[in-house]
Amino acid sequence: MYANIMRLTQDVKVKTVLLTEGEKSVCNNRVAISGPGGDQTTYINVTAWGRLAEFMGEHLKKGDEFYAEGELKNSMIPVYDENGNKKEIQTNYFLIDRIKFTHGNKKEEKKK
Repeated sequence: MYANIMRLTQDVKVKTVLLTEGEKSVCNNRVAISGPGGDQTTYINVTAWGRLAEFMGEHLKKGDEFYAEGELKNSMIPVYDENGNKKEIQTNYFLIDRIKFTHGNKKEEKKK
């Protein structure tokens, strides 16, 4: 289990995909996570499924901050070299299981 406060780097887009068990909502996004003291920022891809993905699409937008719990996952993605040969590289993403609002939005904070 991993948990941290994150900030969305783009608006949430929810898609419906067809899986063997039927249709399911999914949202893939990118977040910024500040290091201790806010001196270093790490960017990571995040994924949420089902009702949580729909909830995020309804209530979060670019710049919003939220607390998330979930798991760090690995996936393999295909890439091609200059000769067209296919190989796979490993990438990481954060699978969100639960979120909580922190009521932080960078744009709104600047207006105050």
